[in-house]
Amino acid sequence: MRSSLWPSHFPQHVQKSTVTVNHSLASFLDRQVATALQPVSLGMAVLYALLATSHVLVLPTGPRLIMTTLAVVSATVTLILAWRLRSQPVAPGKGHLTMTALVAIPVVNSAAHLYLLSDPKQTTNFLLMLVGIAFVLLDHRWFTGGALCVITTWAALWLLAPAPQQWSHFAFAMLTATLLSVVLHIVHRRQLEALGTMHQKSQSQQLQLQELASKAITVSRGKSRFIAHLSHEMRTPLNAVIGFANLLGKNRQQNLDDKQLHYISRISGNGHHLLGVINQVLDLSSLEADRLDLTLSSFDLAELASETLHELHPLAREKGLSLHLESPAKLLPIETDRRRFKQILINLLGNAIKFTQQGGVTLRLRGERQTLRPLAVVIQDTGPGIPADRLEHIFEPYEQNLDTDGSESSEHSSGLGLAICRLLSQRLGLHIKVESALGKGSQFILQLQDSATSEPPALLQGEATGTLALVLRPDSDQDGIQVQSGAPKENL
Repeated sequence: MRSSLWPSHFPQHVQKSTVTVNHSLASFLDRQVATALQPVSLGMAVLYALLATSHVLVLPTGPRLIMTTLAVVSATVTLILAWRLRSQPVAPGKGHLTMTALVAIPVVNSAAHLYLLSDPKQTTNFLLMLVGIAFVLLDHRWFTGGALCVITTWAALWLLAPAPQQWSHFAFAMLTATLLSVVLHIVHRRQLEALGTMHQKSQSQQLQLQELASKAITVSRGKSRFIAHLSHEMRTPLNAVIGFANLLGKNRQQNLDDKQLHYISRISGNGHHLLGVINQVLDLSSLEADRLDLTLSSFDLAELASETLHELHPLAREKGLSLHLESPAKLLPIETDRRRFKQILINLLGNAIKFTQQGGVTLRLRGERQTLRPLAVVIQDTGPGIPADRLEHIFEPYEQNLDTDGSESSEHSSGLGLAICRLLSQRLGLHIKVESALGKGSQFILQLQDSATSEPPALLQGEATGTLALVLRPDSDQDGIQVQSGAPKENL
């Protein structure tokens, strides 16, 4: 039975992992050799073309024909190999084999040169080959075999030389070159092994990060599906509670006193508030799970803005705020999901009304002068403003609004409205941003086109002339509508 090279106390998975790493390193080193094949073969083709010319001019008549022919053949073979390598890379695991075959060409040339000239100084070719082999053959076995082939060839020619005593100096040179070649080979191989190990660790870490990211996405979507299911289960009995509270509030039997009716009103109001929070959680989970269906349609933006302001007028009237609509008299229809777009407007306007204590909220529609194409929706309030360091955080889920002094706002909020606005905007292909100044108010800008290819809508010039103005005052149920000449008022 074959004995294992591993101690018995080493776990099997450690042994398998080490074998895998060793195999991967061997493959990496072979790929490095294969990568160097084309430039090496091309360089050798140029070298032997020059040698063929020099042989014709320099060598004596006897060896000239043989050496010139051999150089021409070597140049042709290496050039063909370089061309083939460019069109068809070396197969995996064949890098060292191909490079060894390429090394055989200078060995044959140098051996023929040395044999025909019988000049010990030609040993320089073998010295250079040993150094070259140290760099191109990175596997220990292939390097050892290549070096032995060079040394054996040189030794055979030395023994067959007519005057061996003249070769002693070059024998010492060959020994020195061999030792130097071994050192260079070990250093070069270790450097590339370290590089290969780092590359493998980097790939392993990337795979681990991808797995963790995939698991995180799976967990997040599972959480969103669970929340969506839970929200559905909560909404059903809550609707029943609100429905029964409304029936009791009608007091058809006239058997409830004012205190009881007040309690019923509180139940209904709190139920509607809780239902709104559940609906927001449901919308957020649907967006995060990417399960939100869109229904595209074409509609008039100014008409939708007016409709939304009328719906929110009672909420503004309770706080003594006025609502304003400024829009170009003519705008082309836009095509998107009307219900989801209206939800964005309701969230932004409701948020502005909630945190504005006096003054009002203005909704402006921006359009391009030439094409009458809608460009942006701007919602501006006269609230306390948002600190600069909080501008990006307000779009995060469950983020509570803060007062200007950094403390938590007295206005109750689920912290989901603006997060839903941003996710819905991204889902509809829109872009939302915020500008704010403490003590002056805030404005939210909903861009209706790609912000990467145009200027920000707040800076665009040339809005359509003729402004449709709608004002909803807090002291009246009526609204005033008028058409003004000129551009809308400037933004913050």
